[in-house]
Amino acid sequence: MAWFKKTRKRMESATAEKPSRVPEGLWVKCPGCAQILYNKDLENNLSVCPKCAHHFRITAPERLNTLFDEGRWSEHHTGLRSNDPLRFTDTKKYRDRLKAMTEATRINDAVIVATGRLDALDVVVAVMEYAFIGGSMGVVEV
Repeated sequence: MAWFKKTRKRMESATAEKPSRVPEGLWVKCPGCAQILYNKDLENNLSVCPKCAHHFRITAPERLNTLFDEGRWSEHHTGLRSNDPLRFTDTKKYRDRLKAMTEATRINDAVIVATGRLDALDVVVAVMEYAFIGGSMGVVEV
């Protein structure tokens, strides 16, 4: 039986009573220089910090939008999907990982092949999406 009982005082923060009037997601802290950046300014600077030139991660479709003239491009081979011919399993079945990534990223594979104009030249570009199982190259890329 304890002779003394510790009681914890609950600290109320000054901001807990008054909710912030600033909407979430308007500002981001740069991991390179710790500056607070307005999201619209960061977007206008192509996701590069104007203070220290840190490059923020962007998705493959965002990369294609910034790369091609006027952000216009056409995706090719949209029907191709990775599958699991080896029935690979580690901590999770590869088939389940593919399904989850397809739903999360809304793309069918780690690589997007697109055509468009770059500085008024017709080009074909293949871009990897890191969010799709770390850019895993499946049977589609082989």
